[in-house]
Amino acid sequence: MKFIRSKKIILAIITVFLLTIAAIMYNQTTMEKLFYNTDVSKTSEESLKFRFKLSAFLHQYDFSDRHGDLLLYNKKRISNTSLSYSPKLHLALHNDSQKDRTSKFTEDNLKYIYEGVTYESAVDTLGTPTDIFKDVRDNHISMVTWSSARKSRENKSITLMFDDKGECFNMSKHNVE
Repeated sequence: MKFIRSKKIILAIITVFLLTIAAIMYNQTTMEKLFYNTDVSKTSEESLKFRFKLSAFLHQYDFSDRHGDLLLYNKKRISNTSLSYSPKLHLALHNDSQKDRTSKFTEDNLKYIYEGVTYESAVDTLGTPTDIFKDVRDNHISMVTWSSARKSRENKSITLMFDDKGECFNMSKHNVE
């Protein structure tokens, strides 16, 4: 009898542990889901403000509204992620996770990036971007930046600008030593 009871307790502890890990992983991608699933050209400012406030409440994020510019940020988790909205400019996702930033961003992979490359193929090649900007007029991803880890000797970054067809028309590489 005691063996069965201890087995159930151990199973319950393992289940709670796995659910906690799943909840943490879900919270890290909430802002990304909000970014990619929002059509900023068709969504009103009030609706977007409500979505930001709801996400802040449900996921314990911090929310700021300054003169119509909205900011949703998460400094309590592993990654320092934020989502910002400027009514006349863009919806922007800033991902400062060291693990994601350094996963595929290497000198070897940079040679596969060229003008005319699509956003999807750039993400496949370089991994998760550091900053992504979505244009409010027509909802296309307009600018994306990848940066190397801050602790590396050279801080490298690449910025790609995309047209409304999703192709890169401008590319700039930076080396900051």
